[in-house]
Amino acid sequence: MYDDGDISQESEEYRRWKEGDKSSTTSDTSPLYETSGVVVSTPAFLQNWRVKAIFGVIMPIWGMVPYVSYPVWIVFFGPLRVLEGLVRLLIGGQATAPNIQFDIWVFGSGGAEPRVEPTVWGDWWGFSEGDVAGYLPSMEGFLLLFLYSYFWLNIFTPNFRPLRIIFLGLCFLYIMALSHAYIPEGWTHYS
Repeated sequence: MYDDGDISQESEEYRRWKEGDKSSTTSDTSPLYETSGVVVSTPAFLQNWRVKAIFGVIMPIWGMVPYVSYPVWIVFFGPLRVLEGLVRLLIGGQATAPNIQFDIWVFGSGGAEPRVEPTVWGDWWGFSEGDVAGYLPSMEGFLLLFLYSYFWLNIFTPNFRPLRIIFLGLCFLYIMALSHAYIPEGWTHYS
């Protein structure tokens, strides 16, 4: 069909392409990375990021709601103190992640007073002296609580990761059942 020496055929195809005639082109409209055979995979951390981000914003806001936030601090954010405590065992210092069991109800304290000083995470607040209605995070604290919530939901989406949820479950079990007997040094403001 094509004559190797006939440049007019290529010129004619070029003219038709330039005028917008799609019938003469053989190229696909798909992006090059889709047709090249290379598989581009999104890391699990970024898959479904909108849902995780919305969840990451809702949980810290729910933690600020007066009195209704107690289940969030007991069940959801409870393992956060254990996670920070494990890091503090390695690097030293005091764990300051908000935890209603250790900061307000002072489990295993032997009669210590509740935490009254704010931390980098934020501060517990209430309507009267000695009352605790919720938690008001600092900017850094909100970001940290957001990231914890984001990573927490990452356990379930896009694939369920059972070992991670078992670990968080053991952290929760420690706080609810075993923390009365033994709290490592630096995990609470009274240790």
